[in-house]
Amino acid sequence: MPAMGYHLRLLGRFELLSPCGDDIAVSSKKSQALIAVLAVARGEAVLRSRLYDLLWEDRGEEQA
Repeated sequence: MPAMGYHLRLLGRFELLSPCGDDIAVSSKKSQALIAVLAVARGEAVLRSRLYDLLWEDRGEEQA
């Protein structure tokens, strides 16, 4: 039996489904963007500074 994983839709409406098919609500656009960046990285490390630049450049580094 193949491993069941999460399903993430990034084109169109953001959608994240659990392995059993339940919708996982992620209402914050920043949270959705963070999930998308990490998913696209496919297990590679994403530097905190890169996330800061992409998502929180309008905030101080301590707050980000």
